[in-house]
Amino acid sequence: MKIRRHVRVFLLGLAVLAGVTGCQTQGGSKPGSSAPQSAAEKRISQDFYLPFYDQADHLKSLMDDNNLTDADRLYVEQKAFFDEHHKQQLATLQTLATKLNAKQNQGLKSASQQFTANLWPAPPARWHDVRTSLELVQNIVKNYPAKGLLADPEFRDKRVAVISDKLTRLTSRIKTDAVQQLAKYDVFGASVFFDTYPVELNSADVMENAYSSLRNRLFEADASQLEHFAANYPKSLLGKDNWTEISSRYLKVLLGKSKHSPPELADVLKAVKTAGKHGFKAKSVPGLRIGFIEVTSKTLLTQGAIDFPASVNIDLPVEPSKVSLDKAFDEQQAKQFDYLIIFDVAVAKASRRVLKLTPIESTLLAGYRDIDNPEYAMAQQNVEIEKINFNQAAISAAGYHGEGFAALLSQYSANSNRNNAKHRLELSMQALSTTPKTIQKPVYQKYTFNKATLDSRKAMTVHFYVIDQRRKTYFKSTFDINEKERFNVAYDINREDVKRDKIINSYATEGDVDEFEKRPSSVKVSQLIRQYIAQQSQSRKLQNLTVLRTEMLSDKNTALAKYKANSFDARPLNDPRFDSVVVVYAGKFMGTGFFVKPDIVLTNWHVVEEMKFVEMKTYDGQETFGKVLGKDVRLDLALIKVQARGKPVKFYTNNTIDLGATVEAIGHPEGHEFSISRGVVSAVRKEFSINLPSGAGQKVLYVQSDVAINHGNSGGPMFLGDQVVGVNTWGESKLKAEGLNFAVHYSEVLSFLKEHLPGFRVLTN
Repeated sequence: MKIRRHVRVFLLGLAVLAGVTGCQTQGGSKPGSSAPQSAAEKRISQDFYLPFYDQADHLKSLMDDNNLTDADRLYVEQKAFFDEHHKQQLATLQTLATKLNAKQNQGLKSASQQFTANLWPAPPARWHDVRTSLELVQNIVKNYPAKGLLADPEFRDKRVAVISDKLTRLTSRIKTDAVQQLAKYDVFGASVFFDTYPVELNSADVMENAYSSLRNRLFEADASQLEHFAANYPKSLLGKDNWTEISSRYLKVLLGKSKHSPPELADVLKAVKTAGKHGFKAKSVPGLRIGFIEVTSKTLLTQGAIDFPASVNIDLPVEPSKVSLDKAFDEQQAKQFDYLIIFDVAVAKASRRVLKLTPIESTLLAGYRDIDNPEYAMAQQNVEIEKINFNQAAISAAGYHGEGFAALLSQYSANSNRNNAKHRLELSMQALSTTPKTIQKPVYQKYTFNKATLDSRKAMTVHFYVIDQRRKTYFKSTFDINEKERFNVAYDINREDVKRDKIINSYATEGDVDEFEKRPSSVKVSQLIRQYIAQQSQSRKLQNLTVLRTEMLSDKNTALAKYKANSFDARPLNDPRFDSVVVVYAGKFMGTGFFVKPDIVLTNWHVVEEMKFVEMKTYDGQETFGKVLGKDVRLDLALIKVQARGKPVKFYTNNTIDLGATVEAIGHPEGHEFSISRGVVSAVRKEFSINLPSGAGQKVLYVQSDVAINHGNSGGPMFLGDQVVGVNTWGESKLKAEGLNFAVHYSEVLSFLKEHLPGFRVLTN
């Protein structure tokens, strides 16, 4: 044996010495014979050029050296060779397979022994051991070579297939038994079935199939057991319907401990809170029927007292029922419930206040200007160069070139150069003709847009009633909801702003504010019940539903009356003229304005000057704001588009006004809001505008009076009876004269309104 080995080593040495590059025999690798070797992997195959030594001899040599790993790699690299000579090399390959399988023998033997232990069925106490055995077998099968010689079914150990088959059948059996095992498992214990079971399961499917078997045990469980169950088997595992059923059971167990039968609302709240901590949420309260009815006034809805709806959060096991007030007091329907909660939105108003108006500097594209095109100058220069080149080429072509063949060649070359120069000249002239002399350069300009910082407020008042049908009592109270949100809104962004899109995305919009103001305010039923429980002692005896219905209607009428009292057509102090007047907050100053259309206010130009947005307040106390639409500096008039709506004034339209006639001014002198002062018409005369340089522009027609006009009255109406005869504008200092005040004449005002408000119609008697 040693002599044979030495001969092979000698022959191998001769083969190596005989090797030359680029000339391989059948021992070389063939395309597709093996996967590419990694850079770190040493190639086993070698090139042989002796007819008496091939890959089979190389394989046997490696086997003789007991280098089985390299022998297996050589088989992979030279698989094409061994496939081609399969019959001749079968014995050698079987010998190699036997040696390779011998290395796997201990693992396969251990895997086979696992099945002799009668693994399944097993009690839960042994599930961990079963899982360990299965994982051991899985790893042994997984680690059996999946490539090389043993990947070929002809050479694989037959035990691998047997073990794999047993493993598959046992795993399938254990999975099939899962539903039955779960039905018997202690689901109230500390361990979780799906964590301890020997194989991985589709938990939701198993729980769904096992639930019917578990149901009886769950419905006999106490609160502590159900809490353990909920901790280990969440809603996502059981499904919505099954979880709701268990939640109702848990709530029933808790309420069963109540001293009251049926349980009180306080017991319900406590039980629901406890259930929520453990993830339980029932649809109804076992043994207790609670009804919920919303009866918000349709009149308030249609008249605009409800700016935004209420979103009722049914966070208790309440059966919601939205019906009319008449049906709510139907005896048969009311008797369906132990408690009846009636919900009525009395007021839901949204308001906003502009806190600050900040100018923000930005850049806009103002246009373009023409500048010299540098490419045109270059094109001109190219033309001049090509002209020179052409002239030189033409002179050269017209010159004397001698005689003979050399002269002909010289003449031909010169003519060719001239033609090429001419062509380049034509191209340069064509390029010049298509190049513009000037190009447009963008012109940028600084400008400012306004950032309005505003607070939007929402206030809702809810009347609610709780009727206890068992005790024949009822409770009524009011529930207030207040919300506020701050917005930064950009106004007057120029369409040509170079960063317009970015600016728009950086600020809120009017749409965002509107969305907030119209978004429903959420009311939790549990909040109403908590307030009821806290004030339950104030409950009254319920004589009958008819009496309560009358009281509720009275409450609703009170809410309607309150709304009307605060609306623009109300008549506080028996003087409806006040409803038309507003306070105008212009920076640090206060002025007056009045409605000439339901959404348009007229004031003085000097009150708003160059402001684009101003804050205002109506006589009913509503805060609002508006945008300046139009103005006339000479007349000292300005129009404001208002968010809130008001009552327009009537204008005096006769051609003459009697001197000495009693007139009244409504305004806010020195900050004293909504004050009225009285005097007489002193004269009707023309004077130069106070806003223009002395003597500049046309004179303005004024109504002169001795009505007390002070700072804060500017922009307010001067009334003759219930008709406006002027807009209070200016007065002489008291140091110079007493009672010398002026209002823009109504004829000037009406001309201004008709010019700036197309279709404007004067309200008269």
